[in-house]
Amino acid sequence: METISLSINDLLLSFKGSINSLIPWLEKIKMPYDKLSSYDDWDEISSTLFRTIVLNSIINSTDDIDDNIIFSEYGIIYENYRDYSFLFIDNKSDDYFQVFNEFVCEHTEFNKILVSNIDKIDYTLRETIIIECNDVSVSLFLNMRDQYRIVNRINIIL
Repeated sequence: METISLSINDLLLSFKGSINSLIPWLEKIKMPYDKLSSYDDWDEISSTLFRTIVLNSIINSTDDIDDNIIFSEYGIIYENYRDYSFLFIDNKSDDYFQVFNEFVCEHTEFNKILVSNIDKIDYTLRETIIIECNDVSVSLFLNMRDQYRIVNRINIIL
């Protein structure tokens, strides 16, 4: 069996590419996909793709990752992230994590990220902001029954 090593960043960029590739098709059928005018169908499409491309890859990796982990959901902002595993932007802050919530479309491309800034001690929400997604690096904060670790790469059996 062949194994491939992927960064968490690679998974998120693949997801971003998949939703960007849908834009011309969604425009053709007049389905809204931007944050201001989107509706439940787009939320379902984007969250399903995120679960399939990103989360299932993490869960099904060869690394020691428990199937029962609770991940924060795509596009959902929580008041407290204590019980969740989540993707975060490597922002080099000692005080807070920038939790990835969702990509935001500007004009005709998903090129920004909605993040939740959360406290590194009690995991409570400080604020949500939109950041540029140029040159960001993303990692996984893995919460396995209150044992935490940071994951940058996973191994997947092909």
